[in-house]
Amino acid sequence: MFMAAPIVFASILMLAIAVLALLAWKGGAATGDRVLLKFSADCMADANPIIMARVEELGLGDPVPTISGRSLELVVTLPGLENDRQDIPRLLSQQGMLRVMDEDKLLATQEDIKSVSLDLDESGLPIVKVVFDPTVHQKLAQHIDASPRDSLSIIIDNSDSIERPNSAKLGEELRLVAQVNGTRAQMKVSADRTIVLNHGPIPCQVVVDSLEILEP
Repeated sequence: MFMAAPIVFASILMLAIAVLALLAWKGGAATGDRVLLKFSADCMADANPIIMARVEELGLGDPVPTISGRSLELVVTLPGLENDRQDIPRLLSQQGMLRVMDEDKLLATQEDIKSVSLDLDESGLPIVKVVFDPTVHQKLAQHIDASPRDSLSIIIDNSDSIERPNSAKLGEELRLVAQVNGTRAQMKVSADRTIVLNHGPIPCQVVVDSLEILEP
């Protein structure tokens, strides 16, 4: 009984740290630089509402978009966090294409997703919960059970890959674990994945042309 107290306290502390990290990155007051971001894409008419949905979820301050043909000029206030001049344009322009693969076999894609949510696992660590269409979920569960020594590759945009061992049974959702060190870094990766998968995919590549810091 006395052994349980430190474990419970550690879990509560981990949860508090994770929540603070999330509030600092997503949805907090934007107090950073006022910037002009310029993007270009062949599908800008379709990309623009997705980008603006990400702007809203990130809580970027006072967004002013101007779209012309294949170009988007976006004036926003950044969060005021470390590396946000690099991280925010990357996050807004990321395509958000998800694939679940077993070597060369495609098992599920972004089109099969019903919902994506940011949560904490039983240890208080941040995860992304991906819920698929029931038919696809059943197919994934059967594939995992039939190949317990293998693993699945969950790939986002060919640059973010998660290896999931089939030795773990598939629950109600597919869990994406941030394979980086530190609770704050794990929360940031998980929040980014949640945003791009919830608001996407962008149907073509979006290029970040420039970022200009505006005078206060």
